[in-house]
Amino acid sequence: MSSQGQPDHDHQPRHELHNASVDESVAAAGACAQVHLPTGRVCARPQGHGGSCDFTPPDQAPTAGPERN
Repeated sequence: MSSQGQPDHDHQPRHELHNASVDESVAAAGACAQVHLPTGRVCARPQGHGGSCDFTPPDQAPTAGPERN
Protein backbone atom coordinates (compact mmCIF):
# COMPACT_ATOMS: atom_id res chain seq x y z
CA MET A 1 0.00 0.00 0.00
CA SER A 2 1.13 3.52 -0.70
CA SER A 3 1.17 6.23 1.95
CA GLN A 4 -2.26 7.34 0.63
CA GLY A 5 -3.75 3.88 1.25
CA GLN A 6 -3.78 2.97 -2.46
CA PRO A 7 -2.41 -0.35 -3.78
CA ASP A 8 1.25 -0.11 -4.75
CA HIS A 9 1.25 -1.89 -8.12
CA ASP A 10 5.04 -1.60 -8.51
CA HIS A 11 5.53 -4.03 -5.65
CA GLN A 12 2.69 -6.46 -6.28
CA PRO A 13 3.56 -10.11 -6.90
CA ARG A 14 3.00 -11.38 -10.43
CA HIS A 15 0.18 -13.86 -9.87
CA GLU A 16 0.32 -14.94 -13.50
CA LEU A 17 3.63 -16.67 -12.73
CA HIS A 18 1.54 -19.53 -11.34
CA ASN A 19 -0.01 -19.98 -14.78
CA ALA A 20 1.44 -22.75 -16.95
CA SER A 21 1.26 -20.45 -19.98
CA VAL A 22 3.84 -18.00 -18.53
CA ASP A 23 7.57 -18.71 -18.75
CA GLU A 24 8.90 -17.86 -15.26
CA SER A 25 12.50 -17.21 -16.31
CA VAL A 26 11.39 -14.79 -19.05
CA ALA A 27 8.94 -13.08 -16.64
CA ALA A 28 11.77 -12.66 -14.10
CA ALA A 29 13.63 -10.68 -16.77
CA GLY A 30 10.70 -8.22 -16.90
CA ALA A 31 9.04 -9.49 -20.07
CA CYS A 32 5.38 -10.39 -20.58
CA ALA A 33 6.41 -14.07 -20.89
CA GLN A 34 3.04 -15.32 -22.16
CA VAL A 35 3.62 -18.64 -23.95
CA HIS A 36 1.83 -19.44 -27.21
CA LEU A 37 1.01 -23.02 -26.25
CA PRO A 38 0.67 -24.51 -29.77
CA THR A 39 4.17 -23.33 -30.78
CA GLY A 40 6.03 -22.80 -27.49
CA ARG A 41 7.01 -19.28 -28.56
CA VAL A 42 7.24 -16.64 -25.80
CA CYS A 43 6.23 -12.97 -25.72
CA ALA A 44 9.35 -10.86 -25.16
CA ARG A 45 7.52 -7.52 -24.92
CA PRO A 46 7.67 -5.70 -21.54
CA GLN A 47 5.39 -6.81 -18.71
CA GLY A 48 2.02 -5.06 -18.93
CA HIS A 49 2.46 -4.04 -22.57
CA GLY A 50 -0.50 -2.78 -24.55
CA GLY A 51 -1.76 -4.53 -27.65
CA SER A 52 -0.93 -7.99 -28.88
CA CYS A 53 1.94 -10.17 -27.79
CA ASP A 54 5.01 -10.51 -29.99
CA PHE A 55 6.03 -14.17 -29.81
CA THR A 56 9.65 -15.16 -30.30
CA PRO A 57 11.43 -18.53 -30.10
CA PRO A 58 12.13 -19.33 -26.44
CA ASP A 59 15.90 -19.49 -26.99
CA GLN A 60 15.80 -15.84 -28.17
CA ALA A 61 13.69 -14.48 -25.29
CA PRO A 62 15.37 -12.59 -22.42
CA THR A 63 15.87 -14.64 -19.28
CA ALA A 64 16.97 -14.05 -15.71
CA GLY A 65 19.10 -16.63 -13.99
CA PRO A 66 20.59 -19.84 -15.31
CA GLU A 67 20.07 -21.13 -18.84
CA ARG A 68 16.95 -23.17 -19.53
CA ASN A 69 17.19 -26.72 -20.84
